[in-house]
Amino acid sequence: MTEPISKHLITHGDADGLTAAYQLIRHRGSYEVHTAGKRQVDLVNLVADTIPNGADVVISDLSSKTNAPGLETLLRKSCAVEWIDHHEQAPDLGIKVTARINDDKDYCTSLIVNELVREKYIDWAIAGAFGDNKTKIARELAARHGISKEYLTQLQEVGRLLNYNSFAIAVNPNEVLAEMLNHKSPKTFACSEVFKKIKQQYAVDRTALAKVNPVYDSGRIVIYQLPDIPSSTAMLGDIANEKQAGDRSKMYFVIAPDGEVPGKFVMSIRTSGNPLASDIAKLFEKGGGRADAAGASITSHAKPEDYILQRLKDGGFGN
Repeated sequence: MTEPISKHLITHGDADGLTAAYQLIRHRGSYEVHTAGKRQVDLVNLVADTIPNGADVVISDLSSKTNAPGLETLLRKSCAVEWIDHHEQAPDLGIKVTARINDDKDYCTSLIVNELVREKYIDWAIAGAFGDNKTKIARELAARHGISKEYLTQLQEVGRLLNYNSFAIAVNPNEVLAEMLNHKSPKTFACSEVFKKIKQQYAVDRTALAKVNPVYDSGRIVIYQLPDIPSSTAMLGDIANEKQAGDRSKMYFVIAPDGEVPGKFVMSIRTSGNPLASDIAKLFEKGGGRADAAGASITSHAKPEDYILQRLKDGGFGN
């Protein structure tokens, strides 16, 4: 008797990745899920060796460019690969990969899946869009579907806190997704003990970083340096999104001590999409991302804000 084909879902553990995974699993049935926190952008490379030969593999919210070695491994093992994403991609995914890619700066993976499943789980797609800072399209979808102002506020909170948890790991992303799948809507998920735990940790971290002033502000380029406390790396993306929402005409750089490597900083970059945040990120270590949001690292610079300004100048993005 023929063994059933093994089904695997490799997904980013942030709001966008988890809400995309929720929709896929609800629509198609169960997968063996592989996920991890926000910084594990090379997740496919890390788990490809564990995937059995000939498996059906769906990869969600991860860049094929960053994960090219993992993709090669999967194809060498004769896996059927479907790639669903909105980040920068490898030059050619090839005919052996079913690619569902939309790198428009106003799009995200949960919205790609939303279209794939014909808006069957629209609440989750909107929460994912909010978590990925796609506020405009999230509100447009909510208006089209007649979602109330009160519920919209809750969807925004669910998205933001799912994204926050991908940095803070108040709850392991695997456990978060498992709890999400127990609920038909984000409304009841927001009442779960898992979500309450994330929300409590968020309140602690947000209080610790309530008053953060820029270390540099030219009116066009704004740099924030968060203090050397554990909350900083967890709140990095959330604060960057918040600053960008206030004025999208500026370039924002929010940096925080890595917490593990002395002298190393992690950085979230936000722009309007002109210039591309992903292009700016490439000026720095391990830089990458998408049109309006990206990340990178800085190592061994006593005044990282000066280094950022110099790299921007050298790259043609200075004042």
